[in-house]
Amino acid sequence: MNIPPKLIKYIYRSKKYSMGEKLFEGRAGLTPFQNSQFDSSFMAYLLQQRYIYSLPLEQIIGYLKEIGVEITKSIIHGFIEKSANLLDRIAPVLKQAILESSYIHFDEIHHTTLDKEKGSRKAYFWSVLSTRNNSILL
Repeated sequence: MNIPPKLIKYIYRSKKYSMGEKLFEGRAGLTPFQNSQFDSSFMAYLLQQRYIYSLPLEQIIGYLKEIGVEITKSIIHGFIEKSANLLDRIAPVLKQAILESSYIHFDEIHHTTLDKEKGSRKAYFWSVLSTRNNSILL
């Protein structure tokens, strides 16, 4: 008998966080997007599957369906767009932290992207890694 895997969501709540050696009191939002049942780890999973592993959305949807998560392509597109908007807010701070490093690693990867005027085209992404503070910027 073959039993398909199911996604089990555990929620851990913490009122403390650390930055470096300091411990702070505080609370993060329940989800990165209002009125969403998905948390930041799910958003990170989607971005990793799409941009690190270069998987097409249909394949990601298939993997999610296998573990019991039914989600449409339009919802995933919306999550990726909203995640990009959130990441754009921290990019300047990451850039400054990386530029302070004396040694920086660069990597380049291409993806097929949609262009409103030309249809699909090849676009390039550059990732930058700082060895001093382990920061990564795309």
